Amino acid sequence: MNSESIQIELEGQLPTQLPVGEPVPLRLVIRNRMDVPGAQPTILRGLASVDIGKKPSERRGIELEAEMFERGITLQPGDEYRCEVIARFTREGVLPPPHFVLSVGQEPYDRRIGLPTPTIEVIPALQRELRMVIEPICTYEQIGTKAVLRIKHIGTSHLHEMRLQIGPAEAVRVGLTTIYKPTFTPNEDLEIPLVVSQGVIEVRIEVQVEKRVLTPIIRQLVVPPVREETAIKLFRFLEPRKLSDAEVELRPFGEDSRPLKCRHGVYVVNGQGKYRLIIRPRHPQVRDVRVVSHRGVAEVDALPVRDGTWEFQVQLVSDPTLVNQSTLHYEVLTADGPQQGEVNLFIRPSSPRLWTTATACGAAVTFKGLLGLFLALREPEAIWQHLFLSGEFLYNNSLNLLALACIPAFWLGLWTTNRCLELTMD
Repeated sequence: MNSESIQIELEGQLPTQLPVGEPVPLRLVIRNRMDVPGAQPTILRGLASVDIGKKPSERRGIELEAEMFERGITLQPGDEYRCEVIARFTREGVLPPPHFVLSVGQEPYDRRIGLPTPTIEVIPALQRELRMVIEPICTYEQIGTKAVLRIKHIGTSHLHEMRLQIGPAEAVRVGLTTIYKPTFTPNEDLEIPLVVSQGVIEVRIEVQVEKRVLTPIIRQLVVPPVREETAIKLFRFLEPRKLSDAEVELRPFGEDSRPLKCRHGVYVVNGQGKYRLIIRPRHPQVRDVRVVSHRGVAEVDALPVRDGTWEFQVQLVSDPTLVNQSTLHYEVLTADGPQQGEVNLFIRPSSPRLWTTATACGAAVTFKGLLGLFLALREPEAIWQHLFLSGEFLYNNSLNLLALACIPAFWLGLWTTNRCLELTMD
């Protein structure tokens, strides 16, 4: 096999500057020249990038999509084979040839022939650096559409000597059609207000990167129509349920109990207490009244209805250490639909709860005080001496005596804190 008889030709001229990451089609013509002495049938083994088989640190960012290349074809002298592949350069810089190689011949004696590509300078891809959108604002009947052209730098390259042209001239009625910016840095935005009379505008941008002139980009943008107000589907708010104006009364559970005072719409109740909730709806056509139990706070049981008055037994199961706020919700079912209401409660801790908490907090200190007094009085012969020297006795055991009073002190502190929290209602 004479590899000199294999001739590879690129149809069309490959640019010497290519944007990074952009696909570049390569149309190949492979011939087995019969006019070369010693020409023999040749097998096309494969077509690949020169980066194939190299270490990652040695690769130059050259990729080739050669799925359409048919491996194993035999070219007789005088045969010609055509194929189109896609090249891609993923790193910026200057790349000398060869970039791609063709393997021909029988294994293991096949030879590699470089494709006739020139030295290529891979430059930043302006298409990937800039994002352009046009947003309509309103429409003038006699002029056109008012819109805003937004250009955002989404890449990493610092662009210089940026020149932007908007056309065609007859399409732009109002606005800047030529713009010059010395620099355009990453994440920078550019907004250009326009009034256009056509549905499509053309944007041409020329820039430089590190004193290199990039290939200009030309983008055609379609101006979307302005959304008419009549075409907008109106948002319909959910109709709120009617609020109940029923007369509400809360009193301790018992025959002769008095109603609790309602301060600023809040009832102050004791934890683990039992109360009677009375609801008198004012609507003329009431079918039923329901009160929802609050899990972990109150259990509600309905009592017999009497003369348009609904009564409920409310058993508070919550007994907090500090005053806590809760709400009972009720619903009045009428012929006109349901009505909602609520009963706001300030649940203060019961007296046993305060004493239990104070005892738990002061038990250890109280035990220490009792132990200290026991040690001071354990000698019987010293009892009378302590009685006659009461001042010295009190002085020496002052901390032990104070420890005996810590439980009432804790109770008083909790009681004062809860009363201060209740004052916040006012």
